[in-house]
Amino acid sequence: MRAPVGVHLPVDEQIDRIYADSYLAECNNAMARMYGLDSAEQIVGAPLAELLPRSDPANIEYLRAFIDGGYRISDAESHELGRDGRSRYFLNNMVGIVRDGLLIRAWGSQRDITGRKQIDSALRASEQRYRALVTASSSLVWTSDPEGRYVEPQTSWASYTGQPWADHRGFGWIDALHPDDREAVRRAWQRRVREPGSVHEDHARLWSVEKNGYRHVFGRVVPLLEGDGTVREWIGTVTDVEERWISEDRLRRAERMETVGRLAGGIAHEANNQMSVVLGSAQFVLRRQDIPEEVREDVEHIQRAAERTAGITQQLLAFSRRQVLQPQVLDLNVLLQRSEPILRRTLGERSRLVVRQASGLGRVKADPGQLEQVLLNLVLNARDAMPDGGTVTIETSNVTLTPEYAAAKPVATIVPGAHLLLTVSDTGVGMNRETVGRAFEPFFTTKAVGEGTGLGLATVYGIVKQSGGYVWLYSEPGQGTAFKIYLPAVGGMPAERGRPDAMPVALAGEVVLIVEDEPSVRRVIGRVLRDQGYFVLEAPHGRDALAIAGDPATRIDLIIADVVMPELGGRELAARLGAVRPGVPVLFTSGYTGHDVVERGLIERDWPFLAKPVAPDVLARKVRELLDQ
Repeated sequence: MRAPVGVHLPVDEQIDRIYADSYLAECNNAMARMYGLDSAEQIVGAPLAELLPRSDPANIEYLRAFIDGGYRISDAESHELGRDGRSRYFLNNMVGIVRDGLLIRAWGSQRDITGRKQIDSALRASEQRYRALVTASSSLVWTSDPEGRYVEPQTSWASYTGQPWADHRGFGWIDALHPDDREAVRRAWQRRVREPGSVHEDHARLWSVEKNGYRHVFGRVVPLLEGDGTVREWIGTVTDVEERWISEDRLRRAERMETVGRLAGGIAHEANNQMSVVLGSAQFVLRRQDIPEEVREDVEHIQRAAERTAGITQQLLAFSRRQVLQPQVLDLNVLLQRSEPILRRTLGERSRLVVRQASGLGRVKADPGQLEQVLLNLVLNARDAMPDGGTVTIETSNVTLTPEYAAAKPVATIVPGAHLLLTVSDTGVGMNRETVGRAFEPFFTTKAVGEGTGLGLATVYGIVKQSGGYVWLYSEPGQGTAFKIYLPAVGGMPAERGRPDAMPVALAGEVVLIVEDEPSVRRVIGRVLRDQGYFVLEAPHGRDALAIAGDPATRIDLIIADVVMPELGGRELAARLGAVRPGVPVLFTSGYTGHDVVERGLIERDWPFLAKPVAPDVLARKVRELLDQ
């Protein structure tokens, strides 16, 4: 020191004097190299402020500790600048020499710990980044010991599950999982501990305090290995995938229902062709007056069975959403009042029907006959669910589906907005989760063999979907069942119910050309028309029909053609017939529905069409209608 420092002075003043009067008197070459120099001569004489910058608060505290410690200090860190301007960190030991109350000199040693400080700083930065990532992540993060005996979750786990921190020891964390998932997860975790690989993934359901229920989660765990390949610890994440699971479940259900729908539509098409023959032939036999009574009874049984089969195909078409609907603006309350008597008779005396109709109810656009079928099927389902009697409640109300409410429902795209809600609930035996999941599948039934077709609820599903609505099922075993049907609200006034048309009167001399590749169907249609007084020409396929129509000497007033034929059908046949017989109407028929053949591009939406099987009176009425236009 150029001047001694009085130890009786205040500490801050002593520090000022030390910085003002201290310099490096001597050192070895090792110290010089710490500051980036080659020899001691290059650093001796340097002022203390140059070596121990006063601008660093840590250096001030270093000197304060030196003074407070009786002018000695051990293993104290300091931050200094070398002649090259680089920051260096040192671990110091220093002893001051005090005589007559004056600090006259200080001896010390220092060790360069800059490398260690850089490593510590990098570790702290890495730890901060890790903590920040964990905090910012939407996943729950956890670690465990090599044996998996103790799982240490981050704070997010406790806040998500509500499980106390102490409960995570051992396998306690498994208690937060759904009871049905716990044992499988436990076995999988123990197997992974015994056979560690790279990455393990799994799904389960985890309790959520916020949602007050179990949520589907996706777990991912990876082992951190020692140099010898043994596991040092496990690190894992748990991600809430409830929304994704719901979306995937919607897609699976939609694909399954679409596949079954296509199958149902194909079955209905083939069955309709055959039922046309059976029903037509049965009616021809029943018109005869010379058949024995026992034969007539047998034929009537055949007719009733065929009609029931035709009804089943119509339900299949309804499920596959290929049914031809005749929508009109409806008042659900009026429809319900009109249906109430038959619903009460269907329900029987052992059960009670309660009807609650909302005032100021909006309007929907739907096929009234199909909605009556929906009501009847749901009441039948309720009756069968209450073998000892009970109560069925039918309610109507105005509702608004918000985007949030619609998004939460496990069905395909829902359009938010104003809807009418039709609810049919019962006090019956209810359904378990598996039955609820399959309730709308065609041919699925919990009834005994012979007691049901399994098409009642499938028909409800198809009609509601084709009407632009949504049907949701709520049920618990022993708690009854509720079906909620949402139909979009529309404007307008309800349509008046008209009286059915009278049976048409056939006019003599009119000629109808029938183009049908199925001989039995062609024969039945021909016989119906001949019985009505028409002259009938027949063609087994489109090319024969063109040959007949191309003869100008042949009179043709109407053409009845099957849409789907091996040779020349549908749109192409209509175009060619129109070229050779302009102005002659063409009535198309098919075992598929009008909706189906239009969607396939086989005919236009406004072309005359009848779906098979066609009752003789319906066919005769349609033929008369087209001829009279």
